[in-house]
Amino acid sequence: MPHRTSRRLITTFAFALIGAASATSDAAESASQAGLRLAWSTTVPMRFTSEIHGWHLVDDNIYAMGSDGLIRVVRAATGELAWMRKFNTDFVKLPGPRPFRKGATRGVVFTNIANLVFLNPATGEELPGYERIHLRHPATGSAATSGDQIFVAEPGERVRAYDMKTMLDDWVVRTNAILRISPVFLPRSEQVLVAADGGIVASLDSLSGSQRFGTKVEGSPIGSMAVDEEEVYVSTDQARLYGLSLTTGERLLEYRLPDRPRGGPVVTATSVYQSLEPAGMQRVGIKPGWPNWFAPDATMFLAEWAERVAYLNKGGELIIARVQTGEPVSTVSIESAQGGIANPHNHAIFVTNMRGEIRCYQPVDLPRLTSEDFVPAPIIRENTPMGDEEGDVDAQPEDESAPLNLDDQDEKAAPKAEINDPLRSNRQ
Repeated sequence: MPHRTSRRLITTFAFALIGAASATSDAAESASQAGLRLAWSTTVPMRFTSEIHGWHLVDDNIYAMGSDGLIRVVRAATGELAWMRKFNTDFVKLPGPRPFRKGATRGVVFTNIANLVFLNPATGEELPGYERIHLRHPATGSAATSGDQIFVAEPGERVRAYDMKTMLDDWVVRTNAILRISPVFLPRSEQVLVAADGGIVASLDSLSGSQRFGTKVEGSPIGSMAVDEEEVYVSTDQARLYGLSLTTGERLLEYRLPDRPRGGPVVTATSVYQSLEPAGMQRVGIKPGWPNWFAPDATMFLAEWAERVAYLNKGGELIIARVQTGEPVSTVSIESAQGGIANPHNHAIFVTNMRGEIRCYQPVDLPRLTSEDFVPAPIIRENTPMGDEEGDVDAQPEDESAPLNLDDQDEKAAPKAEINDPLRSNRQ
């Protein structure tokens, strides 16, 4: 059941709202001068000893992950506080939630070490027909799901696919390298993307576990992977940004970054954005020949639309700049702004702080966004059988070109093959 707030927590919430009113009014005036409107502003209920350590946009919900183990959920289109739920022990950080799809059924999945919880994003109740699932091995980061399968990166240098009905292994792949990044499942192509230390990026067939490609990059991937219709983007601890073909693994992009990346890349229809340590943001054009630029005072990408991009700078200011050149065109002063939420999907700009305040700005010359603008259309998968009627899984075919060791159910590993270094092409 969703967590019920205490009377004391509600009182704290009310005082926070009163204290934030003046600052919100000043920020709204500054935004208006920059061609933005304050679409909504919300302060989620917080205790004085708690803080928000993670904000995650999943479909039309924003999930605020509290240090007290309480998840606060806000509607991305309206700012309405939708529900709250106590999910974990105090002061233990949960990885970000993942969307769940099966036909027309929508859900959200939380990974708590070796447990998966499927929730209805509208109510916070457990999703009917989907029991809490206990994994046999703990997960590194968030699990990915296909509707029929669960894909987990494990501390034991393995990627494992479970059948959701039986919780038996569909397949297991050994990477021989530490997995720090959550796997990504792509429903249209039925492939699972994995990245491991030592520069391993690979694509696996989601049904069989057979390897579609394996590519060696310089350095170990960090943060998270980003995907568009053609490429998967990864950044490494050697200050490299790569774009790899989703079909062949060929390096379509290799870009030397000015400094070590902070988090993973964000990809939009026109650009790839990468935040850097200790500050700075690199923009790389999505097509060869498009100009690239670097904003030394930026801390994170927020949104992109038409010919504009919004990002946050070191002073907590919201900067609106030209997409092609990076030239700032306006600045919005926002008191107490400490962070934001990367939104590559539309023109909503989310600015946040650790005390539970979140504001949504939108361009005045564009229509107000609705919940439908945040939710992608469902992808209907054919019900492809896996194994025979008794639930047995066929042994995986060996792929001699694979840089990973593929394990079948008898733990028989395929030989490790030489990796051919594909043609490099920088976008300058």
